[in-house]
Amino acid sequence: MTQQSLISAEVAKAVEKCIERFIPFVLYAEPAKTACRFHASENIRRVSAETYFDKGTPGDFAISFFEDSGNCIVIPDDLSVNDVLSGDLYGEAPRIAPTLNSTDKNMYISKVSSLISEMRLDRSKTVVSRLISMPGVSPVIAAEKYFSLFDRTFRYLYYTPETGLWVGATPELLCDFNPDNNSLDTMSLAGTRPAGSAGEWDRKNIDEHNYVTDFIRKILLEECAEVSVDEPFSMLYGKIEHLCERIKAKGINNPGKIVSRLSPTPAVCGTPKELAMCRIGDTESHSRYCYGGWLGIIDRQHTACYVNLRCAFAGYNSSGTYTYNIYAGGGVTGDSVASTEWDETEAKASALVQCCKIH
Repeated sequence: MTQQSLISAEVAKAVEKCIERFIPFVLYAEPAKTACRFHASENIRRVSAETYFDKGTPGDFAISFFEDSGNCIVIPDDLSVNDVLSGDLYGEAPRIAPTLNSTDKNMYISKVSSLISEMRLDRSKTVVSRLISMPGVSPVIAAEKYFSLFDRTFRYLYYTPETGLWVGATPELLCDFNPDNNSLDTMSLAGTRPAGSAGEWDRKNIDEHNYVTDFIRKILLEECAEVSVDEPFSMLYGKIEHLCERIKAKGINNPGKIVSRLSPTPAVCGTPKELAMCRIGDTESHSRYCYGGWLGIIDRQHTACYVNLRCAFAGYNSSGTYTYNIYAGGGVTGDSVASTEWDETEAKASALVQCCKIH
């Protein structure tokens, strides 16, 4: 590692030891921060989202699954870099493993085309994801490359036996809760086009985005006293950009309940939620596991949660290499074109593919 590296040599050694010995750990960097935080624990626990917000302590890192947003796995801040490097620690092997099969393009286009026909009739939205399975470099190397490309995102590398090993860099804030004034910040992030595109956003992307904004506003109005939505703007993410609106809420009494209701949002699931979840189950041939769930961090000033996006699930093979399952999805509506949706997932996954690839 170089001196300018986000991940110091000592932290890299600790992470590699945790991966080798299956010790639960997390390495993360908050948006615009130039240093990563690391901690590990032998005492991970599973709690509800409400318990995490009410009784969590600074340093607790939370991970939820896509299909279980009301609960999370917590990695407490128990073990430092020195504790890991000097200790004779061992954990439990992962209970799940990456698949070796990527999503087939022809099958994806066929299934998405059928969905588009359905959604022209009911004006709904479903986020369909695909999976890219590929051999890759060490997760520490992949994370170092990936983190450096997206310094305005929440970047993370973590492992628990229940979740397996994940790396990601998400642009999407789900909840930033300030307990001092019971306020909450979130965002509506949906709609995708090439970075620097000229002109106004097209109707398909605006409609896709508005589904998310309306969903978030409705839930917040039911749970708090005051909600405001800022003007939309284009948020850059590598070679693509997203339509984004920042949303603020005041008078929050139960942030854990709000997170449980917000996740998964129409940005990663669709709307109506129950119908979208059924369509996802019928359309996708892979399990999402943590993809589309949320990640949480607690410090003394706030509790922040991010949507687990632009991410990969990794596993070590007996051959001495890693297999990555890289996830990418797109919002499908009645105005979608199946081949264009495939191209969008290619663009979303491209940076992570390059960072994981063995050159």
